[in-house]
Amino acid sequence: MTQTTEAPYSSARREFTRLESEEDLRRLFDLDTLRRSLFEHKDEAVKKDWEETRQLLLNASDTQRAELLFSHRLLATYGSSMPLIRYMLESTPPVEWQASITERRQELIDRMAGTEAGKHWMRCMRQKGGWKFTAIYLWGERSRVTSEAIDLFFLMLDEISILTDFLAGRSKDYGYDFKTKEFTDYGKLKEYIYGNEGKARKIIELLNQSIAGKKEPKTMVMPIRAAYEAGAVARIPHNTFEEIFDPENIVKKSSYNEYIDLNNRCYNDPAFASLMEEFQQYV
Repeated sequence: MTQTTEAPYSSARREFTRLESEEDLRRLFDLDTLRRSLFEHKDEAVKKDWEETRQLLLNASDTQRAELLFSHRLLATYGSSMPLIRYMLESTPPVEWQASITERRQELIDRMAGTEAGKHWMRCMRQKGGWKFTAIYLWGERSRVTSEAIDLFFLMLDEISILTDFLAGRSKDYGYDFKTKEFTDYGKLKEYIYGNEGKARKIIELLNQSIAGKKEPKTMVMPIRAAYEAGAVARIPHNTFEEIFDPENIVKKSSYNEYIDLNNRCYNDPAFASLMEEFQQYV
């Protein structure tokens, strides 16, 4: 079999993967539903008698064989990366778990995007049933993907998907009680956010992204004001803002109340208008 040429590991590709929203990343790497579906299909196949199964295998098309191989491989490798994940968590203070999990997942996505198989997966999984196209790419009649590249693909996919499970709130499936900042933030902010839980989480994600790294009071309050003025949230009190977004107590209560006041036209720049538009999509 001919050696597959791997795509160059470029800063441009790393930047592309970082631009993905959490929702997009879950579409690519949240495999819980897919695993369940493939297992149920496998369980149905087991119930058939051998003669029936043998005829199905003998008459299987190239596409059917590729899908069967993918199904078995995805289920067989599930959990193979847990020793690595367990070591990472046990060697990291719990307060730093979210940062470590997020950074490790991004590192793996960057590496995966630098391989032809990984790049193919990321394109296909944006579509319904995308795994089937990846199966054909890996094991189709004309595939030139090496066994080493396939091993690496499934190793990275398993670890990325389990880290995604952690970030999606399913850590208890792996024996951990880990809650993301977004999860705890939702519990504290849900009474101030309009719309369903899905929209609320997107609003919280956008607030966190927009405030992160800011150190000047006016710019720190700007995302809260934009969400409030856009009608995405109710007026968030200063103590809640401080607890969630300002643990260093940079924004004093008087300044916060001044910037959040809708009668105070202190935000008139294009950046504020753009941020308001982003929040308005969730109204």
